[in-house]
Amino acid sequence: MTAMRLSIRHETRYFYDGGAQGATMRLRLKPIDNAVQQVVDWRVLVNDEPVERFAVNSFGVPEALWRTGARISEAVIVAEGTVETSDCAGVIGFGDEAASPRIFLRQGDYTKVDAGLVTLAEEAVSPEGTLASLHNLSRLVHERLAYRKEATDSATTAAQALDLGCGVCQDFSHVFIAAARQLGAPTRYVAGYVYDEEGDLDAEETGHSHGWAESFIDGLGWVGFDPTRKICVTDQYVRLSWGVDAFDSAPLRGVAQLSGTIGMNVDVQVGTTPIVSQSQSQQQ
Repeated sequence: MTAMRLSIRHETRYFYDGGAQGATMRLRLKPIDNAVQQVVDWRVLVNDEPVERFAVNSFGVPEALWRTGARISEAVIVAEGTVETSDCAGVIGFGDEAASPRIFLRQGDYTKVDAGLVTLAEEAVSPEGTLASLHNLSRLVHERLAYRKEATDSATTAAQALDLGCGVCQDFSHVFIAAARQLGAPTRYVAGYVYDEEGDLDAEETGHSHGWAESFIDGLGWVGFDPTRKICVTDQYVRLSWGVDAFDSAPLRGVAQLSGTIGMNVDVQVGTTPIVSQSQSQQQ
């Protein structure tokens, strides 16, 4: 089993032209320990104020609210820390979650199936069972869509992306999710980070916020598939938030009382640091 130690810094900056009289933000910016990742250290700040009161929702995702009634010109949200990850061939297993996996059979607005998605699902079916069918589906989605920035937007549906034949990670994942649910596999959208060492996603960057999918398989639990890269998730991935689709699993959402326009800038940095074993640390 391989392992990595990933250092992450995720900064989101909102600019309020004319100022904002108060703001509220829902934060899902805290990774949790599970079979494939262990959080070494982590902190979340909004305008330099630590956010510490996270509560786990029914999906098993920690979330917190930040509010201010003061007049502000910007909001700077920083999530940063270190996470040790393991490569378990994509198998996350069974989480401690109140919600039944079957809730992720529901097709939302972004994943409603049409004739094209039904045909894609049928093409992926394998006589070897659900797991093999999902591997086929990940490969097919990767082959049918070209990775192309600005070809789609946050409102693009799975059916539209498949028809266009291109998109970004959100589109690849929505197409996979829609077809996987058509196959009867509960499947959810996962938002997180990836250390893209080989530059599959962007030749100029190695660290990204990213989106992929997890399907629930009897006997295995949740298994992560990334159709954008045509792989199961590895130790390069850090899970952050998950839900029915990309909108439902968004790590950050906010509202503000504005007198002008709003701008936003996002900067994500993901790097690696050496893993020091207990025996090594005792020798130093």
